[in-house]
Amino acid sequence: VQAVDKMRASNQLPGVTARPNVVRLLEAAFMGETTRKMRLTAYVCPNPVPCPAKGQMVAAETCRRIDAARLIAQLAVQSGTPMSDADALEYADTVCNRADAYGYVADGALVSMAQVSARCASIACIKLVVTDEAACGHGYARDLVSQIARAEVQNGFLPQLYAETDYPSSNRMYQAIGFLPMGDLIELAFC
Repeated sequence: VQAVDKMRASNQLPGVTARPNVVRLLEAAFMGETTRKMRLTAYVCPNPVPCPAKGQMVAAETCRRIDAARLIAQLAVQSGTPMSDADALEYADTVCNRADAYGYVADGALVSMAQVSARCASIACIKLVVTDEAACGHGYARDLVSQIARAEVQNGFLPQLYAETDYPSSNRMYQAIGFLPMGDLIELAFC
């Protein structure tokens, strides 16, 4: 708690993501100075299953930045942190320049995106999973995440991701791919 307080006081730590028991401890220590942002479920996927849909996974660098920015802006709104068009375009530039970011194209349009944000030890962390709101329900994200997870397993990594607990459809999708829930976390922000 002292180390967290020191980092928080110097504005180096805007918040933490931790197990519920740790969050309760921090909330008690910093009474009135914290806000719960979201509940997350941690998943790993040792045996991903194929989930084909009518589309194709592509390297994000081949996607138009404006299309990627549109998806990123939708994800930001869904997460409760809307961003300007300029910020979404800047973030899209960053994501699309990464070799470990992918798009999913159906009928010539970018309909979904995901990224492997880090590989450390034997874990590959998948994040930024988003599907265009108009294209939801066709299995595009499921196929994209399944292909990414299968490639990571083939390369010796255990795919891992965090899903917002309050989005049951996303959680069902990850479980259909073969992701196994490992526990719950809470994102806590310091006021």
